Amino acid sequence: MAIRDNLLKFEGSVYVAPLNASTDAFEGYYADPIECRVFEISRADGETTELKSKQRDRYDQLIDSEETAGTSTIAVEFLEVPAAVMAMLFAGTNSTFTQTSGTVTAEAVTIPVLGRWFSMANQYLDSGTAIVVKDVTDTTTYVLNTDYEVDYRQGLIKAVVGGAITAADVIHVTYDKLAKTGITTLGETNLAANFRLKFDGKNRYTDKDTYGEVWQVNLKSTETVDLLSAEPITAKLEGPMITPTGKTSPYYLRVID
Repeated sequence: MAIRDNLLKFEGSVYVAPLNASTDAFEGYYADPIECRVFEISRADGETTELKSKQRDRYDQLIDSEETAGTSTIAVEFLEVPAAVMAMLFAGTNSTFTQTSGTVTAEAVTIPVLGRWFSMANQYLDSGTAIVVKDVTDTTTYVLNTDYEVDYRQGLIKAVVGGAITAADVIHVTYDKLAKTGITTLGETNLAANFRLKFDGKNRYTDKDTYGEVWQVNLKSTETVDLLSAEPITAKLEGPMITPTGKTSPYYLRVID
């Protein structure tokens, strides 16, 4: 047998499955595999209980020693950050964002001060159609870029200093909005989320398939997240592996001959 037949070096795909938020039950499916840079398993030592003798001439000699099981931990680093991993990264929950297209007529916006941006009720306004801004009585029509400016993408409006709009005015804004969908992640709302991980690997020395599953792990971000990082943001996550009811270990690995 060649030495390389007993060497380990893996390539592998990692699958993630969020467990049921109420019961931690596996829903029976995984999302597509995610590009993973690190899949690291470690174990912290448990507590050791020692029994020592009190006998004469044997005083303080060790009679017995028992060690409780330590905590097994997994650390992963995902290069890809799809919505499910985004929720892990920010300890959050995801919901679907939906904005329908349509026309908004005479939306009331209060302008407390001039020269500052104020939010309207919608984002992604249609810049291809005319926006109409009037005073609260709908008798005066203001002029774009003379009396006010608009950020169509963010749905912001600003009264220009020196224009016809004065501080504390209420204006009426009529505009068209575009249809948009997306995902909203509410950060720090799900600190106890549990996941199942599947490793589908191959030993690069032997070409033997090596696969396994982590039944339940409470993954949390281990580092700060710089949204303006010059490099792609990776999700560095870590957590304790749990042995759920019905299982005899927190994970398994299997090598196929």
